[in-house]
Amino acid sequence: MGLALSVHGRPVIEDVKDVEDLAAFTSALTLQAAQLGCLQPLPRGLSFRAEKAVCFVAFGCTGAEDIDVYLNGLTLPCVTGLRLGCGARERRMYRYVVVPVSCEIRSVVIRLHLRGRPGAGVIIDRSFGVRVVGHDALSSTVFVDAKTFVMTPHKEGMSSEETGSVQAGCWMWDGFYYMLAYRRTSKRHSSTEGSKALRSFPVIPED
Repeated sequence: MGLALSVHGRPVIEDVKDVEDLAAFTSALTLQAAQLGCLQPLPRGLSFRAEKAVCFVAFGCTGAEDIDVYLNGLTLPCVTGLRLGCGARERRMYRYVVVPVSCEIRSVVIRLHLRGRPGAGVIIDRSFGVRVVGHDALSSTVFVDAKTFVMTPHKEGMSSEETGSVQAGCWMWDGFYYMLAYRRTSKRHSSTEGSKALRSFPVIPED
């Protein structure tokens, strides 16, 4: 329950609608059935795999931005001191698989380090979101000040437009960005969009 089925490490949902011929269409129907809990025989060499993963697509505005990624508050570090690429052409998909699959993902925290550099910030691809087990949690994002540790989507001196950008994936403040997994979007992204995203961005190898 709540796990993302994958074939060769790719989430099942990504392939459901991205079909170009009869063979691919037949495979897509098999994968779609798997999502509903009906596992049918697969061709030799293929297998179903259930996994829990968190992934997102991001890039830095100046190339000097570092992030730390944690799960369940700050108790489970996925990566620390990760330097992001500069500009949209350097955007990457970052993906972290949690084991065992029985481990519950309650929250995702991304710590953003801006080093006080003018114009620094991080852009999260809004069309892809921050996916927790295949569902988008970006809309639940709140900002947590790194000095006061006060959780709020607002910051003194910022306009309502700027504060609203937090849940849109435009992160321009040094601090923590906190997302609740159980408030994630229940409707999955378009499978066609997901497939294109996976092909367009290099994937950072899992640790």
